[in-house]
Amino acid sequence: WHHLLGTQLTDQQWSICWKRTSSSKVAGSTRSLLWKLLHRRLRLLYYDYIRNFYLRTANCLLCECDATETYQHLFSACHSVRHTVWEATKQVLTALQLPHSLASEPTAQLLGVTSDLPTDCLANTVWPGEDPPTEDTLSRLLGGTWGELRAVAIQSVWYARNKILHSGPLHPVQRKLLLKHFFWSHLRKVAGGKIRPP
Repeated sequence: WHHLLGTQLTDQQWSICWKRTSSSKVAGSTRSLLWKLLHRRLRLLYYDYIRNFYLRTANCLLCECDATETYQHLFSACHSVRHTVWEATKQVLTALQLPHSLASEPTAQLLGVTSDLPTDCLANTVWPGEDPPTEDTLSRLLGGTWGELRAVAIQSVWYARNKILHSGPLHPVQRKLLLKHFFWSHLRKVAGGKIRPP
């Protein structure tokens, strides 16, 4: 990942990354997708054997910029993904009073690695019981929330990409609607149906 992101992760950051992926409360298929992403085992058009199997070019299926479908491009840098999925993620983060900058950092998007999450957004929360949770507990809670939101975003991108791969090219407006549909429908599943798209 070092050559893709331009940054070296510490052992502690990798540990957090693995814990958030393995302990995420999302469906098993989503955890499997995240595991494959972490291990760079997704079948992207970047690889010759995948490109040849589908008789496609290496270009990203979600945008028209002729960029190669790499991990960083597909899940982070793609214009369509940035302006649909990650913008919707920012809206949810803002509603949860979490820093929306998480949805802009490639390391946070691809691997779920974040700097320390500010727990002050939960300062005025009334907690059941006598003792409020510790800073460490709050940080883990916020990290888990980010991990699940990130999983929804990654899954939405992957589902939309595969839908286009198997059904054929779509108009740019249809691609954006497909991305939005997958994002909001997966988010509703994770949130127990309590979230509605704006």
